[in-house]
Amino acid sequence: MVRLSWYRTTKFCLFVSLSISTVPLLGQMKLREELVSRQEKGELALSSFGNGSIYTADFRHRDKWIEEKKLPAPADHTQDGLLSPDGNLVALALRNYGNQKFRDRLGVMRQTDGRIVEFSDLESAACWSSDSQRLIVWKHSSPKTVQPILLDLNSANEEELNVPARAQFTTQCWSPDGQQLVYHVLDHEPPAWTPKNSRRKEPPNPGTVFIYDIGEKKARSLGHGQDATWSPDGQWIAFWNDAAEWRSRPSGEERQRLFDRRKAESPLLWSPDSELVLYFRCCYLFSSLQCMCDVGGWFVRRLPDHAEVEVGKESPFGYQNVWIKNRLRP
Repeated sequence: MVRLSWYRTTKFCLFVSLSISTVPLLGQMKLREELVSRQEKGELALSSFGNGSIYTADFRHRDKWIEEKKLPAPADHTQDGLLSPDGNLVALALRNYGNQKFRDRLGVMRQTDGRIVEFSDLESAACWSSDSQRLIVWKHSSPKTVQPILLDLNSANEEELNVPARAQFTTQCWSPDGQQLVYHVLDHEPPAWTPKNSRRKEPPNPGTVFIYDIGEKKARSLGHGQDATWSPDGQWIAFWNDAAEWRSRPSGEERQRLFDRRKAESPLLWSPDSELVLYFRCCYLFSSLQCMCDVGGWFVRRLPDHAEVEVGKESPFGYQNVWIKNRLRP
């Protein structure tokens, strides 16, 4: 049996990626030029919070993230957080290391002056509304179960959602008008990770995408799929299903196949103009082998012509990258 070194594996994956690309190199170059130009004009940025700091991608490079700002305590020792769409707030998963249960508590910090509001009964944030005024957050409903909650930051009101505890939200779950949410529920609970389970082939678990009306407290099915995201212009919902990325109208009409993708390593994250999507792509040597995420990367794809460029290589797990409109590159 031939055993490939990491170096050979990386070269092989790069070769495969270049070989199967159907987009001319010129299209990729123009996309990077477009990203750099729009970033320098302050039209958009791709930012993330991690380990106490806000980082922003430098689109001039394939994998360069600039530390934009180090946040004050308690954010300075916090690993995970979710930036708001305007980039002014960050929802922090604060951890009390003196508590043996290691349960997080939610903190919302304004990054300009470090002012923070904590919510001890809530844990982490899943999704910001487009106006950065409301959050979908997680709250323990029992020792082993968390329930999604709608948190209004202006009133501090917590509203229970009439959705299953197993509902899963991406970071772009809100409709632009703030009246609806999109989420998915898997057909069955995935098995807990163990070394033994990791070697077993999991049974099909496609899941179903739902749209939830906040006012009516009712949900309707959009069909099979998972990792659903709502485009900022309100026209499309993207989701993964059956080894491909799809989009459909919120009504369920005009279902379109966007491109092939073996697994959903991350959702498709829409840019503010709904023309670009960000996603993580692992490298697969052969269909029988597991994803090699150490040689994968984050890619920006332009949907009209499917040109794409790589913008990062960090792990797809804990993907908290956020498109921010009107943000200058540091």
